Amino acid sequence: MNHGGFQMLEIPKEALFFAGKAFFEYRKKKGVKRFPLPDFYIGAQAAILRMDLGTRDESRYRTYFPTVNLICPKKM
Repeated sequence: MNHGGFQMLEIPKEALFFAGKAFFEYRKKKGVKRFPLPDFYIGAQAAILRMDLGTRDESRYRTYFPTVNLICPKKM
């Protein structure tokens, strides 16, 4: 589905599995959330589909999805 230049994609099963693994690592590092954050699904999908990702939450994505090419706004 295409929305004005944006395309909605289904999350591949591999990405769902990867999101679960990343969330498990988050919990092992004493992360307090009890359910996967949307960031984990987004990061996993970008990693599996080899997509660039625009974000302001650079540290979380670099920690759990180091292979994803991040596009981050410059800090002022």
